[in-house]
Amino acid sequence: MYVRLGFAVAVNMDPDILLIDEVLAVGDELFQRKCIDRIRQFQRDGITIIFVTHAADIVRQICDRAAVLDQGKMVALGKPGEAVRSFREHLLMRERHLEAQQLAEPEPEPETAAAAEQVSDEPVVVSIGELHESRRTLKIRITEVQFEHETTAKYMTPGDSLTVHIGYETTQPVHDAMIGVAVYNLRGELVFGTNTSMLGIDAPSLDGTGVIDFVFSDVPITDGTYPVTIGITNKEETTVYDWWEQRCQFEVMNPGRSVGIITLPARVDFTEVPAEQAQSARSDATS
Repeated sequence: MYVRLGFAVAVNMDPDILLIDEVLAVGDELFQRKCIDRIRQFQRDGITIIFVTHAADIVRQICDRAAVLDQGKMVALGKPGEAVRSFREHLLMRERHLEAQQLAEPEPEPETAAAAEQVSDEPVVVSIGELHESRRTLKIRITEVQFEHETTAKYMTPGDSLTVHIGYETTQPVHDAMIGVAVYNLRGELVFGTNTSMLGIDAPSLDGTGVIDFVFSDVPITDGTYPVTIGITNKEETTVYDWWEQRCQFEVMNPGRSVGIITLPARVDFTEVPAEQAQSARSDATS
């Protein structure tokens, strides 16, 4: 309530510079929409606005330039899309740093035999990826994975094409290989997955060294870091030749103002309807 009152007072003045601190993160959707409408009116009037927030998608919608700060130090400064990408990447690096610290800490030893027995009785949860990696025969070995996209920048942009280059080597000829690619987000949710069998493709016999390319002509996903799993099995999936569970990743930066998890090509058409035709249509609808 205090934040709403403060915002109401501020927007009914005529400031030269308006400083907003997280006001759009509170209240219901109607209040937030009113706030954004008022901010855009200020922008049309040429008023300078400084907006401080963690809501990255709102920054993309209303800001012309954005800065990323970490404990008072500037991490990035630039267009909103680039700043949002840097913000999320910085959060990811911090999360990984914390995970590394936790892994480095020694596990506490059980104080009693009963405690030790209780720990040993806990079930061990193994993911499908870890299970596949433990079953690898390495009859075919993945040697490297590279991502190629349209720009020379570090990041892709939504709608770019993407080629996944998978290098391999074999210990002996393999005639029944099935190769798959799966893309995840950082929450571990599957974004997209396919393999040669799903695509109706029979892989040729693999012998020696070579490269397998998966070519995606249009990748319609927005901002994010996307871990990728590469797997090579036999067609029945009873033998795992090699498996890289989310060992590599590509990154996407959305330079536009659209929000969401995917980007859709859009067109807006305006059609003028003569008044007589509109009146006739309304009459037909009410009759």
